[in-house]
Amino acid sequence: MNKATGIALLTSVALVSAQSLFGLKYPGGLSSTKTGLASRLGGAGIGMEDPYLLMAHTPGNLGNINQSVYTLKLSIDYNRIKQNDLQNDFLRVVPDLVGFAFPLGPVGTVGVGFSKERGNDYYYKSAEGILARNPITNDSITGWTGFNRKSGITIWEAGWGHSALKMVRPGISYRRFYYSVEDSRVTKINNFGGTSDSLDIKQAGNAIRGGISGTIGKVSYGVNATYNFSGDVTLKTTVLDIDSSKSKVSNSFISKSIHANAPATETYTLQLPPSGGVGVSYKASEKLVVAADASMEMWEQAWTDAPKSVFYTTYQNALSASVGAQFIPAPELLSPRYFEKMRYSGGVRFSQLPVEGDFEFALNAGLGLPLGTSGLVDIAFEGGARRSEILPDYKENFFKFSFTTSGGKAWKKKPAQVY
Repeated sequence: MNKATGIALLTSVALVSAQSLFGLKYPGGLSSTKTGLASRLGGAGIGMEDPYLLMAHTPGNLGNINQSVYTLKLSIDYNRIKQNDLQNDFLRVVPDLVGFAFPLGPVGTVGVGFSKERGNDYYYKSAEGILARNPITNDSITGWTGFNRKSGITIWEAGWGHSALKMVRPGISYRRFYYSVEDSRVTKINNFGGTSDSLDIKQAGNAIRGGISGTIGKVSYGVNATYNFSGDVTLKTTVLDIDSSKSKVSNSFISKSIHANAPATETYTLQLPPSGGVGVSYKASEKLVVAADASMEMWEQAWTDAPKSVFYTTYQNALSASVGAQFIPAPELLSPRYFEKMRYSGGVRFSQLPVEGDFEFALNAGLGLPLGTSGLVDIAFEGGARRSEILPDYKENFFKFSFTTSGGKAWKKKPAQVY
């Protein structure tokens, strides 16, 4: 993307759901922190023992769950994109995670969930101006251009875990993922009409995850690995003719295929990258827990035979590291005041991004608010920045607010003893 294109993007109309210029370059867009607890700890969660984490970080955590559990996470993303002295602000609301887990006694614990693995939604419409000029007659064509890219990876997952041993709790899950990219480019010429070119990329694929978790003294650990199977990916291109002269509604257009063969669909093969991670946590006391994660998406192993005009960028393996801590003032008091039961948390995260030279870093802070004896509300704040060593003029500063509610209870209760 050249500098002139960047300025056009930054000076465009931006009152729509949107996120990132950097995210335009990555298949599926930008990744997000999965759980409420991890959002308070800089993203760390693989090595934590907590039922409300479900299988989001490792399916091995299902072996830690001995009660029915649910969790629901919602995020609000705010992003400020800058190029030199130009800037634009963007806002979007995203449901990140819905999940449940159910213990089945000696059989183990099963979990199901839906999550937004990656996502990006970017739109611009240029100011009306000269699109082309005849150098001989000096006649000009005026109008505007627009661009919209929506991309994402959503996942349905079903998993199983077992508390075989305290030191080793295995888990496995099956994933059905949906990868999509929708590109639309519009050119509208005044007093004439225009065209709209669109490209839809779709893949419904399968993946398998494995993991273990366990506890050794005051240390807990977790490991995960994900393998995405290759599968068909369809590329559908459509060219439309835009005519506003027949429309009676202001700013609306009538569109139709330019000719019968304008829509075209081709099928290729795509394999998204495998990934894995490891995490540890240390319970210094009943009051304090610290955690650290390291994970990697192996984009160098991704593969497709689709045209380079669609998947044209050479990607690098993306490493991410997170460190966080949680403090509870008085967890052992029988009748503590409410602020003494709250979970005060913070953390820091650094991530490489799939394109060489791109990276992001963030600071996190949050609260865990107990709801009686069987629930928790996680409120987390994240502030950070994305930068590129290749495009130093581009800067993205982001802020995320996330709200997560979780709860659960034992399926069976022992009958009251009578003496």
